[in-house]
Amino acid sequence: RRRVAQRIDHDNNLFDRLISKVKDLARGYESIKDYLEKGRAARMIEQQARRATGLAKAPAVAAFVMSLIDAGERPVVFAHHHDVHDAISEALQNHDRHSNIDINPLRVTGRESKAQKEDAVRQFAEGKSRAIVLALRTAAGIDGLQRHGTCVVFAELDWSPAIHSECEDRLNRIGMNEDAASTLCYYLVCSTGTDTTMMSALGLKVGQFMGIMGDEPESPADQDEAIQQGERR
Repeated sequence: RRRVAQRIDHDNNLFDRLISKVKDLARGYESIKDYLEKGRAARMIEQQARRATGLAKAPAVAAFVMSLIDAGERPVVFAHHHDVHDAISEALQNHDRHSNIDINPLRVTGRESKAQKEDAVRQFAEGKSRAIVLALRTAAGIDGLQRHGTCVVFAELDWSPAIHSECEDRLNRIGMNEDAASTLCYYLVCSTGTDTTMMSALGLKVGQFMGIMGDEPESPADQDEAIQQGERR
């Protein structure tokens, strides 16, 4: 698999509007005396900041995904928040209506029934859709996406590198596209919000895991090759 951390734009006005609510929570954080209440407040601040980041870059994520589709790719897109799923799906549907490409975006998130999720995976595997949007933590156990998908796109990050690996494995497995020498995985990040902090934390966790497993980290040459391959595709 090849990983590309791709910097994208974000809607600064939207981010400022959403993060203002987080600032209000943060201002009162130090004054909280109860240990459990303080923990709940910290989680709420992190969750809301992460949501603001995801929504602020969602339009750019959708544009990136549409450029992949226009180039003939069939991306499998992962995001965490429901409203980020909505923003990306709606943008793809609008693009579907105004272009010559029939995208028919599908979804597998926490709001569909088991039958609906299975039907979405089946339709994508049968080539009836050009893109599918999934929740980051629903990837485990899903099989079939590798028969049609050509690349992985992370619209949002997870705190655990194991979750990313599980998502990547939805394509990088037996039955994957035989024409692909490797699975290309795009990590779409922006310069504001929680992305920078999460990338640093994930890098530390991945480095520790590689040391435990005796694995070799990706070299600068490998990173350059991954980026060049992404640009060619």
